[in-house]
Amino acid sequence: MNCLVIGGSGFIGTYLIEKLIKNGNNVVNFDLVSSRIENLQTIKGDIRNRSDLDKINFDIDCIYVLAAIHRDDIQDINEYYKTNFDGLNNIIDFCNSINISEIIYYSSAAVYGDSFIDAKETDELSPDSHYGKSKVKAENSLVKWVKQKDKRKLLIVRPSVVYGLGSNSNMNRLINYVINNRFFIIGKGGNVKSISYVKNLVDFTCYVKSKMNSQITVYNYSDFPQMTIREVCDKISYTAKCRKVISVPYLFGYIFACFMDIISFILNKKLPISLVRINKSRTYTSLSTKKIEGLKYESRFNFNNAISEMIKYQ
Repeated sequence: MNCLVIGGSGFIGTYLIEKLIKNGNNVVNFDLVSSRIENLQTIKGDIRNRSDLDKINFDIDCIYVLAAIHRDDIQDINEYYKTNFDGLNNIIDFCNSINISEIIYYSSAAVYGDSFIDAKETDELSPDSHYGKSKVKAENSLVKWVKQKDKRKLLIVRPSVVYGLGSNSNMNRLINYVINNRFFIIGKGGNVKSISYVKNLVDFTCYVKSKMNSQITVYNYSDFPQMTIREVCDKISYTAKCRKVISVPYLFGYIFACFMDIISFILNKKLPISLVRINKSRTYTSLSTKKIEGLKYESRFNFNNAISEMIKYQ
């Protein structure tokens, strides 16, 4: 197929394009910056500028949309909506102008909020962050678009935290901290946090894309079986052959985090430990994987495989 990947120079986009090419597809990338993939055609442009999309002048069978602002340090909240919503609507307008009928959209688990347990695809969306809210608005625009014509198809994938080589995600940082003996668990670490290895995510995307048989298909994506923070840390320690992560009572962690917040305020500098981070590490963010499991789908990499591969190529 002739595939256009919008936002393909980023972390997930790079792995997705490599997978699409490996599967025999013709791929063109549209992004603000060039891709590190050799011999890949990249059209430079910004989805916030509708006219930039008109630089694309080749036959397209389907569009993969990854372009988004998702950092949590954006001070102007309007930036989330300018890219994730207005930019998405520019993409939809572009699709209408050249009769594109198939879109694969990467949304986010953030549409369920900052804390959730066993969130299902059919659950009411209740985002807390502006990133999550902008993603919900984008999803709504896409659903409206796909319903306008019978032949249109839409696949929405809502991944949990994605990790792998090349990412700067919280999960990547946790892996590095554990390997370097710089991480400790606040409390017992019994809370579950869904995670996705990037190669498993793009494999799954291609798998369900090939089986789309309805106008609208929505999937959460998380690797399974899911694990508690304690289980995650223990597996990293075992695979990396480093010492086991210690647990610290919440009261001690709370006092230390408050002290670090005071230091941060005095220095006017963000520090790796804060009360917000401590409390966030204790929340549940678990996606239901029953729909995936119902497909009898099996991922290529289990958690130990993924960690071993990351350590090997670091």
